[in-house]
Amino acid sequence: MNETNFTNIRSLLGALAKALNLINPALENHHERTAYFSYFIGRQLGYEEEELHTIVYAALLHDIGSVILEEQVTIEEIESRAEEYAHIGANMIRDLPDFAEIADVIELCQTDWETLSAWADSCVRACAHCVRDAAVIHLADVVSTCLDP
Repeated sequence: MNETNFTNIRSLLGALAKALNLINPALENHHERTAYFSYFIGRQLGYEEEELHTIVYAALLHDIGSVILEEQVTIEEIESRAEEYAHIGANMIRDLPDFAEIADVIELCQTDWETLSAWADSCVRACAHCVRDAAVIHLADVVSTCLDP
C-alpha cells in the first residue's frame, strides 16, 4: 500500500473515530490516542510500515461495535463490555476488502491477557501476528483509558 492510500484510509478511519466521539462524547478522542500509542509501541517493537498500518487501523476501530449503544455511557461502561463490542465491531468490518485481518485483531484486542496468552501459545504461525497486534492494541487501550480525562 502506498503512502497516499494509507493517508486516505487513515483519514477515513479517523473520521469514523470522530463520529464515535460525537455519538458518545465520553470517549474524548480515546480511539485516536489508542492508535497513537499503538503506533509507537509497534515502532519500538520493530514493526514494518505495513504492520504499523494494520495496528493503527485496528486501534482506530477497536470500539466500533459500541455504535449499537442507544444511550451515552462512560468509557468504563464500554470497557466492561469490551469483548462483546469487539466481536460486534469485528463482524461489522470483516467483509470489507482488505479488512479481514484487521477484524481479527479487533476481535482479539479486547480479550483478557491470560486468555490471549493461552490462545497465542496454541495458535499456528499464520495467526500469531494477529495475537501480537491485538496485545499491542490492548496495552495501548489500557494506557489510553488510564489517561482519559
